[in-house]
Amino acid sequence: MDTIGYEKDAMDVSIDTDKNSKWLLKAITDAKKDYDIDIGIDDTPLKDFEADHLSFRDNGFSAVWINETGKDDMDKAMNDWGWHTISDTIENLNIEFIARITQLVVAALSELANGGELVNPQDRLIETWGQLKK
Repeated sequence: MDTIGYEKDAMDVSIDTDKNSKWLLKAITDAKKDYDIDIGIDDTPLKDFEADHLSFRDNGFSAVWINETGKDDMDKAMNDWGWHTISDTIENLNIEFIARITQLVVAALSELANGGELVNPQDRLIETWGQLKK
């Protein structure tokens, strides 16, 4: 995840994928539906754009880049929103949007970690605690 929470009224996320990472996109879109997370998803691949996830892809790993802007808005993120400047502070962020993206990613990771089975985190905690007490 990168460049999230800057647009004050944003509620859509951009997810860059390639053919080897479509399964990750599916996990994310499934989690959105299964957990009823109110966020839009744009999965239009970004072309000719350098981002942190590309080094993973270049080394054979599946990777997605989750951000709020997409390539066309990166200049806006860097200039208008004060990205990576002294005004890049928490009071200037869209916390509700950051929370929704975080819910989306955690839900997808939960599904992947549990073989696609949705698990209530509270149930998992109780189950783990019960095993520890034995």
